[in-house]
Amino acid sequence: MMLLPALVLALATGFCLYTYLGYPAILKLLSLHKRLAEQRPSPSMLPRVSIVLPVYNEAAVIAETLEHILAIDYPADRRQILVLSDASTDGTDEIVRRFGGRGVELLRLPQRQGKTAAENAARPLLTGEIIVNTDASVRIDPGAMKALVAAFRDTSVGVASARDVSVTNVVEPVSGGEGAYVGYEMWIRDLETAVSGIVGASGCLYAIRAKLHMRPIREDLSRDFAAALTAREHGFRAVSVPAAICYVPRSRSQHQEYRRKVRTMTRGLATLAPRCAAGSYPGAWWARVWHSPISHLLSSGLG
Repeated sequence: MMLLPALVLALATGFCLYTYLGYPAILKLLSLHKRLAEQRPSPSMLPRVSIVLPVYNEAAVIAETLEHILAIDYPADRRQILVLSDASTDGTDEIVRRFGGRGVELLRLPQRQGKTAAENAARPLLTGEIIVNTDASVRIDPGAMKALVAAFRDTSVGVASARDVSVTNVVEPVSGGEGAYVGYEMWIRDLETAVSGIVGASGCLYAIRAKLHMRPIREDLSRDFAAALTAREHGFRAVSVPAAICYVPRSRSQHQEYRRKVRTMTRGLATLAPRCAAGSYPGAWWARVWHSPISHLLSSGLG
């Protein structure tokens, strides 16, 4: 009987060690054999981008968020800014309409359907060659847009994901610091990029080729996670772009952060399962299971 607790402890310890040390070590070894990517010459003109911002009852922050987006270092005549209101009821839409004269567009859904449904509804309105998806609660570094777009000079790249920087307050990003977990996550994504590509894009800020974004996604699934899988299915990679910085506010409590990771894991696995069952993404289960958040959730529970 004494052997069982010892066995459980040994398995738990081994699981944690592989999650945080083994998986990154394997990625590092594989990255040593990375082949240089084929790149196109730098274009004389930046491609047109569509910046998509899904919102629901964000009246408290939407004006400041739009001001920051308008201040991003990217030519105004080469960008489209589209706010997707998921039937907001707090005056968000009225605030967004005030920005109409500065090129901000609004699409309001008549009833609340969720983020993915709003993104699906917006597809016919998008005019950019590159679609940039972001969130109202974050702040985008002024140089992040050009850094994301530059990643698409690599002909193998279909999705480019930003580097999340965890901060205490997005209003004063320099006063915060990168959280330990987020820093580890970004390091893993850099290793995955060096090997073949990341498993899922950052929902806070990522860019995708328009021809890949135009494919509909089931409303109960996560588009940012599905983006990387869709890219893989069509012969492209999803990569992490360290220079594309996005400041993300920390959750107010560990409990809230844990629940957020559970939701992310659940939607991510639901998005991945049909593709793995069809054999369309070999190796995805290995990367998904040992990459955050599922392995880290389990490790936290075992700890």
